[in-house]
Amino acid sequence: MQRKSDQVEWMLKTIVASALVVVGVSGCEGGRAVLSEEHVVGHATLQEQQAWAAAEAQAVIRITKTEGLWKDLLTPDLRWDADQRTILDSADRASCTFKAGEVNPAALELDLRTDPLDTDPFELMEQIRGLWISEGWEVVDVFTRGDTAAADSAEIRADRKDGAGLGLEAFDDVGSKRLVLSVQAACSDDSSVAW
Repeated sequence: MQRKSDQVEWMLKTIVASALVVVGVSGCEGGRAVLSEEHVVGHATLQEQQAWAAAEAQAVIRITKTEGLWKDLLTPDLRWDADQRTILDSADRASCTFKAGEVNPAALELDLRTDPLDTDPFELMEQIRGLWISEGWEVVDVFTRGDTAAADSAEIRADRKDGAGLGLEAFDDVGSKRLVLSVQAACSDDSSVAW
């Protein structure tokens, strides 16, 4: 059984790693996170962004054969299989630009994590890398197991020219193997998405 302090340590590592991803793929404008330096803007509705994000998450779940193991990153009581609509409706919409007094395009951000896995999360990550490359995404290593002092985590990021992005982190720390998935839609100026 995992000690409470180990669980807290894992959650802190996850939050810090996720924050590093946001900082790593984002710029900053006017004190707010900004997703795209190119400011490519589409017109997808929030419902279209949610459907796209759900399909991307389902593809990862299908390829990794991890059905029933995913939950919301920050609200782990919300299970992807049972609470998908609630998770999608509460997902962040990150600003793509910030100009005071103007409508600022935004993009849906969906963040999920698994329960502890029986499978090697780094092998699952490589399966997803192959999937994303085959779909035409530009996939890069954010960091590898050798880049970190503890050598217990790795992360890949996939980007498209329209500004959409995917991220997958693999963890094997404190005796617990997990994946964290981040799905970021392309920026949209639709009134259901924009700020």
